[in-house]
Amino acid sequence: MTDISWTDLNSAEQHAIAVLGAGISPELCNAAAFLALRRAGLVRGSHLTAKAEQLRHDAILEKLQMSVEGSTTTSVARKNRTR
Repeated sequence: MTDISWTDLNSAEQHAIAVLGAGISPELCNAAAFLALRRAGLVRGSHLTAKAEQLRHDAILEKLQMSVEGSTTTSVARKNRTR
């Protein structure tokens, strides 16, 4: 399997990883995305592989970091306006 990043996945594939990672039925995933993930080695049976779990984990942490950085920037801007 080649090294795959979160941004290499399309939105349907990202959604499928989120659904499966939350323990929701794979029937709620886009069938083509689910098959693509299986072919890429990110899904085995109806469960995420360790690589897919790591992709999901890293994507969540990146979003949280962006959110924190955005709120910090907003807080600094507000402080500067009130001075």
